[in-house]
Amino acid sequence: MLQVQLRALEVGALLSKPLRESCRYDLIVDWKGKLYRAQVKYCDRSSSHSTGAVMLHSGNITRGGRHSFPCYTAEEIDVLLVYVPKIEQVLWLPPTQFNGKRNITIRYRPSLNGQTKGCLWAEDFIWGRGIVGNTARSQRAVRGSTPLASIPVM
Repeated sequence: MLQVQLRALEVGALLSKPLRESCRYDLIVDWKGKLYRAQVKYCDRSSSHSTGAVMLHSGNITRGGRHSFPCYTAEEIDVLLVYVPKIEQVLWLPPTQFNGKRNITIRYRPSLNGQTKGCLWAEDFIWGRGIVGNTARSQRAVRGSTPLASIPVM
């Protein structure tokens, strides 16, 4: 959470925390006159099936110590803010990247076999770097946006 707070200061965003803990979002991000419901995640788990990637799980640990794995939807949150310590960056993931998914693989280095299709590239979603999906490889990942690759990075 601290890295997200620091990044918000750097990009000029205001953060508010809900008073209740039972919300599906952790923060409200006030950015350029718009409010976003944000879920904050820390992502340092290496992907078991590839190198140069980390795996983000959308689940939480309940009070009883059990894992619950809810899928976040665009109706519940507007953005996933993900801190990836391997690259020391906070990523802004729009609903096209998380809606209904339990696991998300985030690639920070090219794969050994050269695969690019279907990859979510960390560098394309770094918070504060212009427009999400503004590269040819990430345009395939944001096909749901209108117009293509026009999701603003916050």
